[in-house]
Amino acid sequence: MSTQTLRLARIARFAVGLTLVVLATHPATLRAQGQQTSGPDVTVIYIGDTQNYGAAGGIRGYAIGTTSCNIGTTPVNWCDNLPSGCSGLTAAQHPVIAQNMYRLLDGRFEQIGMSWLKHGFVSTNSTDPSCLVGHSCASPPRGGNELGVGCTDTYGAGLNGSRPMGMRSEVNSTTGVFPFPETQVNPTLVYEQRIKVPEAELALPGASYWVEGQYISDNDAVFGNGFNNASYRSINVSPTTFNLSFGGSTIREKTAIQAWKTADAAVETFNEDFCSAPKERFEVARKVTVVDGDTWHYEYVVRNLNSDHAAGAFSVDFPDGTPIANVGFNDIEHHS
Repeated sequence: MSTQTLRLARIARFAVGLTLVVLATHPATLRAQGQQTSGPDVTVIYIGDTQNYGAAGGIRGYAIGTTSCNIGTTPVNWCDNLPSGCSGLTAAQHPVIAQNMYRLLDGRFEQIGMSWLKHGFVSTNSTDPSCLVGHSCASPPRGGNELGVGCTDTYGAGLNGSRPMGMRSEVNSTTGVFPFPETQVNPTLVYEQRIKVPEAELALPGASYWVEGQYISDNDAVFGNGFNNASYRSINVSPTTFNLSFGGSTIREKTAIQAWKTADAAVETFNEDFCSAPKERFEVARKVTVVDGDTWHYEYVVRNLNSDHAAGAFSVDFPDGTPIANVGFNDIEHHS
C-alpha cells in the first residue's frame, strides 16, 4: 500500500544485444472499466473532493473523498456493528480506506504522502450509472451492512479525514483481516493520521501530482479481487495556499504508479506475485535512460499493492565488475 523508489546509474561497456531482466511480467487481464467480475469486488469510481487541514511546522495534512462501487456479482461486507455483528457478519468485516499522494519531477516518480486508514461503516447503497455497466444498484440482504451489486457508497474528504483513524500495521493487507475495535490514538497536530506532506515537496515548478484511494475488504480479498481496489486522479497544488484542485478525471481500478507510464512512454511496468492464497502483488515500474554511449541511468519504483509479507530487500543484477555510481533510495516514513 506504499511505494519506494530506487535510482542508480550504471557505467559499463556492453555488447549491443545485452538486456537487463528484472522481473517476470504477469500481464493483467484486459477488462473494460465498469464491467462485471465474479464475487464481491469493491472498486473506487470517483475521487471527488479534497480537504486541506492546514500545516504545523511546515508539514501539511490532507484528505480526499472516495466513492466506492461494487462491480462484482455478490455483496461486499460492510459491517461495523458492535457488539452483536450483522446477521452472520462480525463487526470487523468492513473495508478500510487508504489515501496516498505522489509526485513526478525531473523524471523521478515518488510517493510523498500517506494517511492512516479510515474504517468503513454503513453503506448507503446509492445508484450511479457509471458504477457497473448494465446494472442498477441491487439492494443487498443486510442493507447498510453490505455494499450491494452495482451500488456505490461515498466518503467525502471530511469523513475520510476525520480522526482517530486506524493503523495500517493492524490490517492484513492481503486478507483484509484486522482486530476490531481498532487501536485508537488521539492526534494533536493537524497532519497526524491524515495524508502528511512537507510543504517543501509541494507546488514545485515542473512537478506533476496525483492522489490515490485504495480499499481493502475481507471478502473481496478472499475472492481474489484485491488488485483493482485503487484508483487515482491528477491534482494541482496552489503555490500560495497549498490547496489541491483536480486536473483530470479519476482513473479507475489502477494505482497511481500507472500515472508515470502514462506521462512517459519509456516507462515499463511489471507485476510480481507471491503465490499465496489470496495472491500478493508488488507492482514495479522502470525507466532506463542512455546518458551517453556507455552510461545508463535506471529509475525503479516498487509498490506494495497488497502483500502482508511485505519485502525486506530489492536487488538488481548486473554482470560482475560493472561499475555502479550514484545509488540512491527514497521512501516515506510511517507517521503519527
